Amino acid sequence: MSESIEFSEFFRLLNEIKEGEEGKEKVLEEKMKEYQTSDLSLGAYLLMKGLKLKKAEKIQSGKFIFLFSDPDDRGNVLAIEFLRIRLLQSQGNLLQKVANNALHWQKTAVKSL
Repeated sequence: MSESIEFSEFFRLLNEIKEGEEGKEKVLEEKMKEYQTSDLSLGAYLLMKGLKLKKAEKIQSGKFIFLFSDPDDRGNVLAIEFLRIRLLQSQGNLLQKVANNALHWQKTAVKSL
């Protein structure tokens, strides 16, 4: 009888180890399904695009870290999309400034004639 107890105990422990490993794998998979940023504007964009905010934490440097649930692994693609939009806006602003300056110089030149 004592041999069967040891044998069953062995399998119980073996199952616990296996379940523990599966638990670690789940935690790792969950970590891989997250996106993290310290950029407030990007964080707002990710929220607008449907990612769920899991945690917002102020770190020692005074910055905030925003942690999003990202089950479909869209965080990187959305971040690139956001940066592209920002770049286009910056270019548009720059072009508007150039156009305004050109218009100003044109008016100044006409007045001096």
